[in-house]
Amino acid sequence: MGTTGKKKRKYKSIVYLLKRLLPYMYQSSKVMFLVNYVAAFMDGVLGALVIVYLQKLFTVVLRLYSHETNYSLMLQYVFIFLLIKVGNEIFNGVYNTLGEILATKAEQYLGDKINKKCSKLELIQFQESTVLDQITKSYEGAAIGRNFTNTFLTMLFLYVPYYVILGIYMFRLKPILLLIFVFLFLPEIASQIIKSKIYCDMEDEIAPYKRRCTTYSSYITGKDSFIETRVSGAFPFFRKKLEESMKCFNTVSLHSFKKAYRINALMQSLTLFGYIAVIILLFDQLAKGNIDISMFGGIFCSIDSIYEATEDMINETINYSMELRGKIENFLRFLDLPEKKKASVVLQKHGDIEIKNVSFQYPNTNQYAIKDLTCTIYAGETVAIVGENGSGKSTLAKLLIGLYSPKNGTINHNGINIEECTKESLYNNTSAVFQNFGKYKLSLKDNILLSDYQQEFEKKEEGITEEDTEEHNREMKEKLKEENKEENMEWKNKKNTEENIEKLLAKVDLKMNTKSFPDGINTVLSKEFGGVDLSGGQWQRIAIARGMNRHHELILLDEPTSAIDAIEEKHIYNYFMKLCKGKTAILITHRLASVKMVDRILVMSQGKIIGVGNHEELLDSCAEYRNMWNAQAGQYNG
Repeated sequence: MGTTGKKKRKYKSIVYLLKRLLPYMYQSSKVMFLVNYVAAFMDGVLGALVIVYLQKLFTVVLRLYSHETNYSLMLQYVFIFLLIKVGNEIFNGVYNTLGEILATKAEQYLGDKINKKCSKLELIQFQESTVLDQITKSYEGAAIGRNFTNTFLTMLFLYVPYYVILGIYMFRLKPILLLIFVFLFLPEIASQIIKSKIYCDMEDEIAPYKRRCTTYSSYITGKDSFIETRVSGAFPFFRKKLEESMKCFNTVSLHSFKKAYRINALMQSLTLFGYIAVIILLFDQLAKGNIDISMFGGIFCSIDSIYEATEDMINETINYSMELRGKIENFLRFLDLPEKKKASVVLQKHGDIEIKNVSFQYPNTNQYAIKDLTCTIYAGETVAIVGENGSGKSTLAKLLIGLYSPKNGTINHNGINIEECTKESLYNNTSAVFQNFGKYKLSLKDNILLSDYQQEFEKKEEGITEEDTEEHNREMKEKLKEENKEENMEWKNKKNTEENIEKLLAKVDLKMNTKSFPDGINTVLSKEFGGVDLSGGQWQRIAIARGMNRHHELILLDEPTSAIDAIEEKHIYNYFMKLCKGKTAILITHRLASVKMVDRILVMSQGKIIGVGNHEELLDSCAEYRNMWNAQAGQYNG
């Protein structure tokens, strides 16, 4: 409890936040960062000097009028004043322009930090709703964090010099003139604190209604649900729900805005009294002879500039100080999430896959999805994993290829624990097609060749040096030449041609007619981008073709044919079996008609393997398998 409390307090410390955020701002663009805040410093200094020399210019003009000086001195002060004013405008322009560019670069940099952090998390963490919420909130927190840091740096480099110079100047004129800052500061500070509290309370109160409005609106207009909503007659129901939520949202918002406007009117009155107090103070000092008319005129003409600077500083500082407790914390807490272990072993080949006493459970549950499971899948073997829904088939598959990490036990590929293998080498010769595959709004060709467009692996993030990668690539190339030269040369040289893509699509029984694919393999698979919409079965065939196109030593098919009828499925699996000769293949399915051709079948129930053998053996030895087969037998007759 003490540690948690300490951690919470740590995030709320402004010093801690700046310590964490400043390096990110600097690293986003080092030269621009330095130039930007040098310009801010000069803007603050020259802004204060404009007020100082305005008063001095008033004094010279007054003395010229009383013949106590000459035009030469006045022109000299005019020149100095104009020089300072021009310099002030130039540095102000540089600061504002660079600030916008730096803001964009910083947000890009922070967004990249979030993306890289996502790549360092264990895949199972994405099953946790809290982590998904943190990812969503971290992007907003990054933008707020950038603004927050810029606000305090602006205060430090621009406003502090500005007020220090003005404070020293007014103190030297008359110490009592420092009350000007008090009269201008206090009403504005009070106004911003109260308004910020009102708006924060309003955001908390309207948040549930805002979420409801978004949800009900998506039911009415969302692409995935609006057809069903209308066909089922649910449109009036959701429209009424949306109207009710919007009414509540508007009622709460209007109440808060009215309250804020009343407070704002009161605070503006206080600000007016502050102005009046400043004027009374100046007249009082003038009447007492403590300041002359030139000082009075210079300070009086500068009140607006001082007030605007005060309003900007307090408004930004307090607003972001109110928000830092939530949004910036979200960003930093996400970056502090535990990361997957760094691995250094480069896996040369998958070989035999040994599962030893493996247990696994999903987050926020006490039930094991896999419990104390042991088995071996031999290199070059074709294995089917079958079982009822919830038996642990897909979970075991994801463990086998390293997407999930076991809670207990080990999984070895070619004698090496995959927890010690780099993800690049583990996935290098692996292909997979999952039930929830990607439907990419790209051309048909690009959907098939996605693995060929893979970007360079982030070597530094995985702890792999350039030398390691080059050595691994050389070894893999030599291995491919020696073990399967003819096949791999054909794969490398021919697979990307239009003819071979069409052959691959024909093998998965995707009919390439002009009605479905008017531009052939260049047809865009999305009406949103001027293309076409496909059926579920067509998308599944494309996903299978994509998985088969990727060069692999190990391939996993996890229920990829659920939208394809049993006859077509058998045709696709026949091709799949030919393609997998000499390779390790894992097939997960609830349909048993296609598993008769595999080398071995693993029958799962409640996270355990309860039967191992071929089709005939399991019909004799495994009651679970026999019951499944009998239940489905009617589908395969004829």
